[in-house]
Amino acid sequence: ILIIPIISVLSLGLIYYFIIGYPISFVVNTFTKFMTNLQGGSKAVFAVAMGVFSEIDFGGPITKAVSMFTLTLLNEGILEPNGIFRVLVAVPPIGIFLATIIAKEKFSESERDGAKAVGIMGMLGITEGAIPYAIKDPKAVFPSTIGGCIVGALIAAFSGVTCPVPHGGFIVLPVVGNKLAFVIAILVGSLTTALL
Repeated sequence: ILIIPIISVLSLGLIYYFIIGYPISFVVNTFTKFMTNLQGGSKAVFAVAMGVFSEIDFGGPITKAVSMFTLTLLNEGILEPNGIFRVLVAVPPIGIFLATIIAKEKFSESERDGAKAVGIMGMLGITEGAIPYAIKDPKAVFPSTIGGCIVGALIAAFSGVTCPVPHGGFIVLPVVGNKLAFVIAILVGSLTTALL
């Protein structure tokens, strides 16, 4: 009751800290430096990089690294990268939902039914609903969602969308800067994903 839990937690903690933690920390720090260097450069390059990396793993560790990068800049009073990122969290799930409407014949009935919930998740800024579709057909879903995210990121970047909160999707619409561009970026990015 006492010894096994202590040994288990200590062993797993040491494994996580020394074997898993260091490589993940290196990747996150490298990615943050890369994105920080882009932030000072061209808006287009920065937006494309955000579009590629922001939702490449649909809410996984790479997405979390980008989120932490935007939140770090948010703490410095730089709101634009967070604005771009908060557009992008909605694009893949809403795009998949729209794809099931536009091309019904390419999806099973259960996929179309599931996509309704995925679309709602996207509107609330939850990207993870896209994961089952990405796992089932990665060759179609990954390029489509990345393409849609790039389009959404470019629109958000060049229209000056800002977001002062650490969440995305339509649920944050009351607090974003340039609300119309925020909505357009999500919708056009999602439609691009759906068409691709």
